[in-house]
Amino acid sequence: MAKIKLSIITINYNNAAGLRRTLESVASQTNRDFEHIIIDGGSSDESVNVIQDYVTKVKSEELRGKSVIWVSEKDNGIYNAMNKGIRMAKGEYLLFLNSGDALENAEVVENFYKADIKTDIATGIEKRPNGKFDYPRKEEELCYSYFYNDTLLHQSTFIRRDAFERFGMYNENNRVASDWEWFFRVIIKENASYEPLDFVVADFEGNGISATSDNTALRAEERKRVHDLIVPRVSRDYHELMRLKKVEEEFEFLKNGKMGWIMRLLLKMKNLKKGK
Repeated sequence: MAKIKLSIITINYNNAAGLRRTLESVASQTNRDFEHIIIDGGSSDESVNVIQDYVTKVKSEELRGKSVIWVSEKDNGIYNAMNKGIRMAKGEYLLFLNSGDALENAEVVENFYKADIKTDIATGIEKRPNGKFDYPRKEEELCYSYFYNDTLLHQSTFIRRDAFERFGMYNENNRVASDWEWFFRVIIKENASYEPLDFVVADFEGNGISATSDNTALRAEERKRVHDLIVPRVSRDYHELMRLKKVEEEFEFLKNGKMGWIMRLLLKMKNLKKGK
């Protein structure tokens, strides 16, 4: 039996419309040499019907040659579901394309094969909700300062499956920051190999749990905890930088908000006093 090169893993919970968008993008691929694993968290909407319709389509002559494995059962959150998908996958590389996100075009899998990836992690270009494109950083740019504010986008990143065996799985104790934590840990601490890709992989919906502004405080709290565990020697510096960043954001809010005219007047007076 031939080895599977790529497993696409889709996580879903009560997002039937988003799931349909995701599955349609996967079904459109010109190269169907991959397996698709769908982990549904026991949805109560139409998600299971969407999955069953997709499986029926895959089994037809139209999409023959691509396998689908799916389950619908209660889980303990997104990272528990993603770890479940990892354990089920047989592909050499994994791509996490969760419900709502989509492969950018029909040639993504074909471009994956042409790239002939050898590294632990390879990130492609991503289309953002505003229509602009987010280009992957060069290998030398993936330093601590990058992960201080940013991360790799998992829906446009191919990850070697055995990297999870070597470096560990996603931390299920976090609710929103474990994909960031995993990339931060394996690249900064474990020195995992990485390469940027020159093709667009995913069209990012932007409504995931880790992306919403409602989870900003929780995301910051979890990142602080990660720093304490992974890089304790720089953790105090990180906390101080976060404090200064918050002060700066509050200042900008006051300057541009309802009290902005007072702030601008005070700044003008200060500059006049300095002779500017």
